[in-house]
Amino acid sequence: FGVPNAMAAPKLVLSRDQTILAQNDNWSGDDGRRLGAFPLETGSKDSAIVTTLQPGADTVWGSSANAANGGGVVVIELYEDR
Repeated sequence: FGVPNAMAAPKLVLSRDQTILAQNDNWSGDDGRRLGAFPLETGSKDSAIVTTLQPGADTVWGSSANAANGGGVVVIELYEDR
């Protein structure tokens, strides 16, 4: 998408309170296409989480999957599948 200074290998973490519900780096799968999101290439360094959440407040954040990769910009998108 032409994001300047995009993080090379991001990691996503989803949590509620102090409990980690899901985390991912190096996505591999086709759920992005199934949900109508833009497709991620199989074997890419992109991250994605597909899950069902209970009502309430959750937190999602992106960070570098490997400290040696340094920083960069992470774009996080959320989709609701009804």
